[in-house]
Formats: sequence, C-alpha cells, structure tokens
Amino acid sequence: MDDEAAMRRISRYIRRLRNSTSTKDVAHEDMIPYTMNELHERIDKAEKAIIEGNVIDSETEDAQLADFMRTL
Repeated sequence: MDDEAAMRRISRYIRRLRNSTSTKDVAHEDMIPYTMNELHERIDKAEKAIIEGNVIDSETEDAQLADFMRTL
C-alpha cells in the first residue's frame, strides 16, 4: 500500500470515528476525556496497523467500531 492510499484509509477511519463519537453520545461530561483518549488510542492503533500492513476490511472495521460505541 502506498503512502497516499494509507493516508486516505487513516483519514476515512478518523472521519468515521469523529462522526460517530461526539459530546451528545457521552452520558456525562466527566467521560469526555476518556472518550478522547480512546479515540487517540484507536487512531494510533489504526496508523500502526496501516504502516505494518495489518489492515482489516471495512465490514470488520465497522463491526469493531460499533462494539466500541456500545461500550460508551
């Protein structure tokens, strides 16, 4: 995977996380930093996976994101 394709994939993943996680999704304000930390961890994990070539298909990615959102 070339750099441009990797960046598109990272951008799409970040956009998907941002669109599905907002302050209105969080029950209490004190959970907002926790949620942001989780987002940063997931973004870092996605970047590392793309760099290492350990990418997953979109359906699996969507399922994992849905599981994460249910835990919030």
